[in-house]
Amino acid sequence: MKFWLLLISALIIPFITSAKVLKAKAYLFKAMPSLPAPGMEIIGTIDFWIDGNNKVSINGTISGLAPGQHGFHVHQYGDMNNQCLAAGSHFNPHNQEHGSPNSSVRHVGDLGNIQAGSNGVASVNVEDSQVALNGENSVIGRATQTAKRPGMLVLDLLVVLSA
Repeated sequence: MKFWLLLISALIIPFITSAKVLKAKAYLFKAMPSLPAPGMEIIGTIDFWIDGNNKVSINGTISGLAPGQHGFHVHQYGDMNNQCLAAGSHFNPHNQEHGSPNSSVRHVGDLGNIQAGSNGVASVNVEDSQVALNGENSVIGRATQTAKRPGMLVLDLLVVLSA
């Protein structure tokens, strides 16, 4: 099984007002055999913010992907060791079944699919009511990745988020 990984750096820049995170930015790097690696190339950025509807807007661009669909998930831990295997399962604080972003029963980290064009660039445009920047559903300190798995139609994207 061959995996191709993307990492969101262990650096998220929170903008704090009244002790609550309202915005965060994640920088994505192409995975290296060992971390930290000098000269790691930024291949994308993702912005997170609480919108006027008390949902979290997740927007950004990722380059260097294989053309096609990629699953977009937040994982349990922000640990990028062991080629991101240390990031754990999808972020699931309520012990729910895996589901689509529109399902009422799903992992908090299940954010659907993104589509990379023939140029390998994918735009991320998600608005989600389960993801949070504060409290038990907070994605701050967590992770994301792309893993190419034979026989799967959709690739898995593991995003590592950390404050």
